Amino acid sequence: MELRRYWEIICRRKWIIIITFLIFFATVVTGTNIVTPTYEAKAKMLIKSSDSLSSLMSSLGLTIQSNRDSSSDDGTYDTDIALATIRPLLDKLISELDLKDGDGEILSPEDLIKSSILNNISPHPYIEVEQYEDSDILEIISKSTNPAEAAKMSNELAELYIENRLNFARKEYKAAHVFLENQIKDVKEKYYKSLLEKRDFMIKEATVDLETETRNLLSSISDLKNDYKNNEIDITQAKESITLIEKKIGGKEYVSSNLVNYIESKVSDLLVELAGKSIDITGQHPDVIQLNRQVDILRQYLKDKTELVLNESEVSIAPIYEELIRSLKDAYIDRKIKEIKRDLINKFIEEAQADLMKIPLKNIRQSEIALLVSVNQDVYKKLLEYLTQVSVAESMTLSNIRLIEPAVEPDIDEPAFPRKDLNYALGIFMGLFWGIFIAFFTEYIDDTVKALEDLKNYGFAFLGSVPKIKGKPMVSKMDPNDPVYESYRKILSNIHFVSFDKPLRKLMISSISPKDGSATTAANLGIIYAREGKKVLLVDVDLRRPNIHNLFDITNTKGLTDLLLSEAEMEQVISKSGVDGLSVLTTGSTPSDTGLLINSNKMQEIVRKLEEQYDVLLFHCAPLLIKSDAILLMKYLDNMAIVIRNKKTTHHDIIKVNESLKNANIVPMGMVFLST
Repeated sequence: MELRRYWEIICRRKWIIIITFLIFFATVVTGTNIVTPTYEAKAKMLIKSSDSLSSLMSSLGLTIQSNRDSSSDDGTYDTDIALATIRPLLDKLISELDLKDGDGEILSPEDLIKSSILNNISPHPYIEVEQYEDSDILEIISKSTNPAEAAKMSNELAELYIENRLNFARKEYKAAHVFLENQIKDVKEKYYKSLLEKRDFMIKEATVDLETETRNLLSSISDLKNDYKNNEIDITQAKESITLIEKKIGGKEYVSSNLVNYIESKVSDLLVELAGKSIDITGQHPDVIQLNRQVDILRQYLKDKTELVLNESEVSIAPIYEELIRSLKDAYIDRKIKEIKRDLINKFIEEAQADLMKIPLKNIRQSEIALLVSVNQDVYKKLLEYLTQVSVAESMTLSNIRLIEPAVEPDIDEPAFPRKDLNYALGIFMGLFWGIFIAFFTEYIDDTVKALEDLKNYGFAFLGSVPKIKGKPMVSKMDPNDPVYESYRKILSNIHFVSFDKPLRKLMISSISPKDGSATTAANLGIIYAREGKKVLLVDVDLRRPNIHNLFDITNTKGLTDLLLSEAEMEQVISKSGVDGLSVLTTGSTPSDTGLLINSNKMQEIVRKLEEQYDVLLFHCAPLLIKSDAILLMKYLDNMAIVIRNKKTTHHDIIKVNESLKNANIVPMGMVFLST
């Protein structure tokens, strides 16, 4: 099962876990106790306009600026946070609290708000501002090695920030107030100027109300035209009267030309004098009434003068014609007056029509002036209202940022860093975590064989395993009940079982890589063979790095190499092992080319001769990964057993050796697993 596999890994790598855990935990404990404690204080500010102030301002028709507008679309207060940590405020905070770093130097504004992990190792005053849990609250967090200083930093920055925002708002209102006053002054001058222009226009054009003036002119023109028609009728009637009277008196000239000329001269002079008056001619106008009165007086005056002239003249007038002459006289006077009056009425009509044609131009100009007056008046009125609003708002200016929770001096026994309980728990957790992690990582990168299950995929038969050997490795010096002794005896039994149908007499013992324990395995199997009553020869063919002679404490001056080179006889190179029934053939001197000697016919001959003298021949050969000696020698032997050492032999090496054996058509009888 996977859990069992994990447990095996933990057990196998327990020392890595223990050492890693102890290193981490010891580091955490040491660091926690030597680091300078840092204390943390927090002050909370609410960014919200006063409800009562907002209600009052609304009732006055005013609006109050809210800092909520400074928040971003997602509800954060990045602008307010940035304004709370501007350099002028930080400079003032550092100056008022005399904030210094660990070296006793005056702290810079940049260092005061600079966040670094080194602040915990070499602490100095630090401050930050952040939004509290997506609310309208800003939290000022201060850290210092002095708990009182930490609380003062948060509270002082809060007060400085609130005062700064209040001053900023006041400056805005002040600037608006000054601006409005300047604008009011300019608009006031424009307004008064437009009023004066209106007055001058009315005086110049002699008008108060153009609409009334237009109605009066139209009425006057209508009356004058009616008067003109009536006057024409009167002239016609006067002419008819004159004609009729003249017919009645028989066409005689009873009135002298001097009289007629005199009458025309007087009438003309009087009416011309009256026409010189620039007046509006209407039936009810006082001047018209006066004109008519003067005409009547003139008419009577002319009658009197005519009577006088007639009395003084030498013209003889019959009594019967006296009344006709008077009528003729009146008709002449009326006709002449009406004719002159007609010309005067025509003149008045033309003047009235000319005045009427000027009305549109006057109206346009008057509208322009009225519009200018109206615009300046409205702007002036609005500016006065705004000035009143700004003045009221300025006098009622309150900060919309309030300190709702001042920072409290933290307990000296409860620093924000380090927190011993948390650090110790974290040290235990991290120690175990990294210990297990490193253990499994080591297991992952470790390519060595760790258990028998790792060898299932290679197709090797399992001959047996040998537990870890403590002390001397030779079974000849062990109790037969020793687990190691028993394991070798079991391996030998498995070898007999594998070769039951064909007993093995020539067996090679080799390994994958150097120092895997193949020499010890070969020596102990030889001892077990000998104790079974067999005559056994242990041949050391590891010509590169021989070791069999060391296990049996015998010399290695002459051996297999000398025999192959025909420099010694067989009896000279075979030594007693000290174990009954077991002899040893050491390597002797080291040749320059071991493969050439092993692959020679001499080697085949030696193997044949030894086979005739011994029941079992055990050959210990160089590692398969290093030399090809074992593969070359296998053509003279029956089979081979491969020794694999736990936690030393790698899978990569096994794969390479297995491919070499397959290429040589060699199928090992099995493998021996050695524990370390």
